[in-house]
Amino acid sequence: MIIEDDSFALGMPTPVQMLRQHARLVEAECEQLRHELDRARDNIEKLVAIHQAQAAEITKLNVRIERMTWELSDALVENTELKNRHIGGCPATWGAMPSKGYAQCSVRAGPPSDRSCRSNLRSAGGSLDAE
Repeated sequence: MIIEDDSFALGMPTPVQMLRQHARLVEAECEQLRHELDRARDNIEKLVAIHQAQAAEITKLNVRIERMTWELSDALVENTELKNRHIGGCPATWGAMPSKGYAQCSVRAGPPSDRSCRSNLRSAGGSLDAE
């Protein structure tokens, strides 16, 4: 069977028409990509602003944590000093040995004063070294 070339001429686009259609499709795709790129840039700007705000907040909180840590440390030192003063414990010596005239007593009935602790040790003939 012989096919005539003229029968396809009505439904077949010319090469110029095909190129124009392809150019329109590429142009539309390029416009869509530009729109997505603009949205991505806007999102990045928002994320950078959020990050900067959170970094500033983190810095403030770290400073606050450090200050509160120092305050807690000072409170613990003060608490230890008050306990030692109350029970007649070791004075604040910064890790050094207490003086020889100072003794720490083990008290069973209650916390005596520093004077009674020393006098009890001396009257019992004990040494003034810590137990």
